[in-house]
Amino acid sequence: MAWAQAAEASGDPGRAAAAKARLWLDGPLASEGRVGGTARQLFLDMIGIALRTPAVGSNLDRAPAYGRLDVVTVPTLVVQGNLDFPHIQARSRHVAATVPGGSWHEIGGVGHLPALERPDEVASLVSNFLARYLG
Repeated sequence: MAWAQAAEASGDPGRAAAAKARLWLDGPLASEGRVGGTARQLFLDMIGIALRTPAVGSNLDRAPAYGRLDVVTVPTLVVQGNLDFPHIQARSRHVAATVPGGSWHEIGGVGHLPALERPDEVASLVSNFLARYLG
């Protein structure tokens, strides 16, 4: 994390984008460069836009939703990669267990962005989940 924070603080957008790709795309529990090709280029393009865009304001949420998950009234699917940060994996399991009707699915071999790495698998999970609730 210190390496990623230093990259972001460096003011070098390329270095910051590479650090974010390492953590969020490859996953902190995998080797750097694990994801390549089109998925990596798409991530770098998207994060580059985000890094060059000035902040537009502050978060206006009055109370964090994480502590109020038990009042969510819609079925909820949580999909996570097993190469994501361990604390995010724990939060994902907590969300699925706390939201009434919550459902959790882990995808092996992916980081924080399963829909970018395995779009067909995630689309299938979402389609099957919706089919259960929409008839």
